[in-house]
Amino acid sequence: MRREVLIVVAFVLLLRLPFLGIPAQWDDFNYLSAGEYALTNPAHPSWFQFVFHGRTVDMRGHPHPPGVAWIIAALLAVLGPFREAPFHAAFLAFSLTAALSMYLLARRFVPGRALIATLLFLVVPASMVSGTSFESDTPLLAFWMLAAALYVEAVERQRAALLAGAAAAMGAAAMVAYSAFLLAPVGALFLWQRRRGWHAGWAALAAPFAVIAAYQIYERLTGGALPAGELLGHFQTHGFQRLEMKLKNAVALVGHLGLMVAPVVWLALVRRWTLAAAFVVPALAAAFYDPHPLFWAPAGLGALVLAWSWGWVRDGEKRFLAAWLLLYFAAAVVIFFAGAARYLLPLSAPLVLLVVRELAERPVWLRAALVFNLVLGLAAAWVNFEHWRDSRAFAHEAASRVAGAPLWTSAEWGARYYAERAGARPLLTGQTLAPGDFLLESALSGNVEHSRGGNRMAVRLEREIRPRLPLRLAGLDARTGYATVGFGLRAFGWSGGPVDRLRLLEAVSMEPSLSWLRMSDSAASDHLLDGVYGLEQGEWRWAAPRSSYRLLAPGRAAAVAAVIHLPADAPGRRVRLELDGKVIAERTLAGEGRHRIESGLVEAKGPVTLMLQIDKGFRPAGDRRELGLIVLELGFVE
Repeated sequence: MRREVLIVVAFVLLLRLPFLGIPAQWDDFNYLSAGEYALTNPAHPSWFQFVFHGRTVDMRGHPHPPGVAWIIAALLAVLGPFREAPFHAAFLAFSLTAALSMYLLARRFVPGRALIATLLFLVVPASMVSGTSFESDTPLLAFWMLAAALYVEAVERQRAALLAGAAAAMGAAAMVAYSAFLLAPVGALFLWQRRRGWHAGWAALAAPFAVIAAYQIYERLTGGALPAGELLGHFQTHGFQRLEMKLKNAVALVGHLGLMVAPVVWLALVRRWTLAAAFVVPALAAAFYDPHPLFWAPAGLGALVLAWSWGWVRDGEKRFLAAWLLLYFAAAVVIFFAGAARYLLPLSAPLVLLVVRELAERPVWLRAALVFNLVLGLAAAWVNFEHWRDSRAFAHEAASRVAGAPLWTSAEWGARYYAERAGARPLLTGQTLAPGDFLLESALSGNVEHSRGGNRMAVRLEREIRPRLPLRLAGLDARTGYATVGFGLRAFGWSGGPVDRLRLLEAVSMEPSLSWLRMSDSAASDHLLDGVYGLEQGEWRWAAPRSSYRLLAPGRAAAVAAVIHLPADAPGRRVRLELDGKVIAERTLAGEGRHRIESGLVEAKGPVTLMLQIDKGFRPAGDRRELGLIVLELGFVE
């Protein structure tokens, strides 16, 4: 046993040490910010606001409790300001905890193959990538696995000390992620099967619910806001629980499940035509939606895994593992919305244990699976490393180019973190950039709608982030849902194209050159001041209830007109035109459709500001913008 434990520890170090220098990535920014704030207010580490895609939101509505914030705050207190290598080294404790807990479980469920089961657990691709992050996934997996291992041992041996340790681990997991409450039904399945009359065992399962409830009550009594209520508000504002998002989440999770254990094992495990059909039918259906093999093959494999697992629910020896897997997967489909591969890490243990039990007498297949996933996981982790290394380098170079001028960023994730460390501030939706302001933006994370104030955005620095390996966790053309279904639904992407395109822009003052402005004009952006959004279908733009434009007056008396379209769901009807603050036309529209609003003759010279206003705006589901009407063209009538 001691030799195998040493092998497990050494294997974890071999997987993690090459990535100790990996920069902050994905949502690390939020956790690092929360940790920094927790140093100043450890009793309430979520009592601050941050900017999310251009809007200020309350951290109390974050999808995770503040457990990781406390962990990072402790590291900041001990190690000083954030540096990648020492902080990643400290997070190794969570990888080691998860690994050793898995080994303890494996000795219980696959005693002859505990070592290979643990190694297979460690090379799950999502685990190899998330193990290099400061997000909540690895700490959750550590506490989850520790709780499961201790609870199983406590029930088998009826030991109070082990049960107390399991309850404490459940509570710790609940302060890292709300989904830790699923430990209770998973534990209940095992207790019912093994020792259903043990009252203490049932009582311990209340731990995650008690911790989550205590946190909610404490925050409500001391801060006036219920975190769960703030979270629901975020869901409603951003449309995270729309049916479309839930369906995409489910499809993506099926694909990630299919690649969790190397596909080669299913060549050995699929021996019945019903299981073969469980792969073929969903795979063919998926191929109609997207014929790329990185979509339909994982989707078929995921359906196969679910069908195969369901087959063991009635087997006394495998019932607990199969039920753990299926229960957690079903809950993940209901709870989550982004379909990320890392969401399924807590069910990787039962899946691996089931596979190892079935192939215990055919170790060559297990070794093949280990090699397959090791290669895939290392490739994914390396692509992830190159992505965020190059993003960090660009942020540093952009900050040096600015040389003290105002710098804003609409980028998210790692690029944002390093830009803000260098002095950048997050761009707010609708904000107006002044001449001399700089903006760092990311094509991958999307742009924050803002006003150029009649300025032209001149490119001062541009770089494509293009990892050398064609495997993609995200990308501008990869259509992969590894990190979020917002990018696509494929389990992985395969492309030589860029993962991201980062640009540093400077707002440069421009004088208007057009008297009549079509939204499709190549110079249109030089004439848009505020409240006007991106060009759509090559001819029109959405405008807020108030939008403004900079135009060149013809120097003679002329009428001013606006050609607009009012969609069916737009509630506004009263439209007004103002020229340099003076009302020149006002009209009540009869209903939806195309309209032209025109003033009488007006005298104007030089650059002027035209304001277009409608009395009511609206926010479509899932759209953070406030919309009023659609603008096609406007200006001085020739």
